[in-house]
Amino acid sequence: LRIWDTPENREPMLGLLRSAVTNPRAARMLREFVSKALLSRVAPALGGDDAELRAALVGSQVIGLAIFRYVLEVEPLASAGEEELVAAVAPRFQEFISGDLA
Repeated sequence: LRIWDTPENREPMLGLLRSAVTNPRAARMLREFVSKALLSRVAPALGGDDAELRAALVGSQVIGLAIFRYVLEVEPLASAGEEELVAAVAPRFQEFISGDLA
């Protein structure tokens, strides 16, 4: 969550998120960034047959959280503190990472 905390870090990614929803080129750029820069690095570290799926699930949660918090500004998510959000989402992220998807 810290990467989103300052406007200079947040604005470029939010611009891409906003554009990706309606612009195929922006969607492709975001998809390629997420796939190459993030998922391709995280999945091997997770291990297991479903590592790519689990890495993508984590990514989907991060992107969804960013859209709800910073683009749509849905309350109380938009004004929640960082520690509160981490406490709320960390257990689910841990389930994805550990492979405990049941």
